[in-house]
Amino acid sequence: LQTSSEKQQVLLCHLGTQTEPVSHIHQGVQLSLKEHVEKNSPALGRNAQYEKASVLTSLPPYLIVQFARFGFKGANDWAGTSASKVKLTRKCAFSNTFDIFDCTGGDLKKRLSAGRLKKKEQEDEELERQRKALKTSSSSSAPAEDADMKPVEDVEMTPAGTEEWDTGYYELVSIISHKGRTADGGHYVGWVRHSKAKTVKDDEKWLLFDDEDVEFVNWKDMVGLSTDLQGGKADTQIAYINIYKKVTVTVDAGQKLGGKEEDGEKADGEKAEASGSAAGAAPSA
Repeated sequence: LQTSSEKQQVLLCHLGTQTEPVSHIHQGVQLSLKEHVEKNSPALGRNAQYEKASVLTSLPPYLIVQFARFGFKGANDWAGTSASKVKLTRKCAFSNTFDIFDCTGGDLKKRLSAGRLKKKEQEDEELERQRKALKTSSSSSAPAEDADMKPVEDVEMTPAGTEEWDTGYYELVSIISHKGRTADGGHYVGWVRHSKAKTVKDDEKWLLFDDEDVEFVNWKDMVGLSTDLQGGKADTQIAYINIYKKVTVTVDAGQKLGGKEEDGEKADGEKAEASGSAAGAAPSA
C-alpha cells in the first residue's frame, strides 16, 4: 500500500459505458476517484494491475465538476468508419446542490461531520424561531414584521469572533453547457444563478448568457422537457462544466461540537454536587 498527495483542480464525472451507464453525478465523480494503473511489481517481477483510490483532504471555496462528454471512437473497418471524436449525450442527473462528504477521508470527514451537525442544529433553531413567530402573529392583531420572515441572504464577510466550519455541502452557482452532436462543432452558453428561492414554493432565478443575448430562466425550466441540461437529447444544451460554491456554517470562535450539551451536563453535575454537600452538612436533631 502506497500513499501520495496531489493537487486536483477539477473533478471529473465519468458517464460509464453503454452496458454500465452512470445515471447520477455523484456516481460519476466517485467512479473518477478510482482507477486502475499498470506498474512494475517488485514482488512479482513483472507489470501488474494496481487500483488507485483517491479521497479529498481539503475543500476549495469553489468546486468544478467536468462531465466527460467528449471521447474518441476508433476506426471500424467492417463498418467503413474512420476514427473520430464523439460526444456522449446520455443523461446524467444532478441537482442545484452537491454533497462531497462521501468523497472525503481522514480528518476532513470528521470536521465535516461536526459542521453538518452544527448546521442541522442552527436550522432546527431557525425553524423553531419561525414557528414561535408565526404562533405569536396568529394570536395577535398586529401584523408580523417582514424582517422575521425574510430568508437569510449570502454574507461574504465573517463577523468578528466567529469562524467558518465546512459542511461538505455545495450550491450550484454556474454552468457551462454545449449544444451539438460533435466535439468539433456546436455552441457553448453560460448559466449563472441570479437569486435563490425565497420560499419552498418559489424557484431559483438564473441568467442565461448566449453571446450578446441575456435572459432570465427558472431552474425548473433548465432541467425540464424542452431544455434539460442533464442530457439525454442530442440537439439541446447539455451541461459540460458545473461550478459549485461551498456552504459553511458560522460558529463562535473556539466553540467545540456539543458545547451546549456539555455545558448543560456540567451545570447539572454541579447542582447535584452542591445539593449533596448541603445534605451532608445539615445539622442533626
